[in-house]
Amino acid sequence: IQIIMDSFVQNPRGRRPQIDDTPIQDFIIYLEKTPADQWAKKADAFEKLVASIPNPANVQGTIEWFSDPRILRHLAVSIGALLKDSRSTLVKRSCETCTQLWNKCGPDARYLLKDIMPVILGIHAQTVQVIRKYVQNMVSEALTKIPCKGAMPLWLERLKTDKSRTVREACAIYLTIGMENWKDDEGYLTTEIWKQVGSGMIRSLRDPSPSTREYVRQGLEIFRNSRPDLWDQVIYDPSGDDEG
Repeated sequence: IQIIMDSFVQNPRGRRPQIDDTPIQDFIIYLEKTPADQWAKKADAFEKLVASIPNPANVQGTIEWFSDPRILRHLAVSIGALLKDSRSTLVKRSCETCTQLWNKCGPDARYLLKDIMPVILGIHAQTVQVIRKYVQNMVSEALTKIPCKGAMPLWLERLKTDKSRTVREACAIYLTIGMENWKDDEGYLTTEIWKQVGSGMIRSLRDPSPSTREYVRQGLEIFRNSRPDLWDQVIYDPSGDDEG
């Protein structure tokens, strides 16, 4: 009883207790202070931070910085800076560490993954293919473990408007992976989301890039198999042809 009373006194309104995010703040400060040419130290620091996370991170009954989606997203700027570095070795190591982070934190990292997505797409616009591939493989694997429907509007918009072929390809790939892996989570992808994704991908069948069109067709095949009840609606919806 005394323990319960002490807890009530410390947190009288039942608010969530303050979570100690010191490890994240220390990591952020370290990256900011470390010179650019000491990139290996930055990679080491990221690896050390993620290595400190238990596996799985979400231990029932406890909430730490690594199991709180709102706290984890504080890493977005720092991780984004590592991923968009021009050194392919740093990007490779950072992608590998990100994969460990996704594996440990799972869905708790959904906001973080969404927050770094603009940086991810920016990387897809660059010309260094090996870096693009590192990032694409990392994100593709992450999406199989982390439901991230919050990124879908960005993918749809950039699939429609981005001038970079490689960005449009990536958006089609990520939309397809999302549909394939989240379709069985009942209620996660609402009917409205399915319709928006379907309509957007149908528009992109006219993309000037053959490879983008092929990725779009793969996505639409998953759409048709997953939601046959919506297929005719998106195929014949006049609003889906807003450029025609």
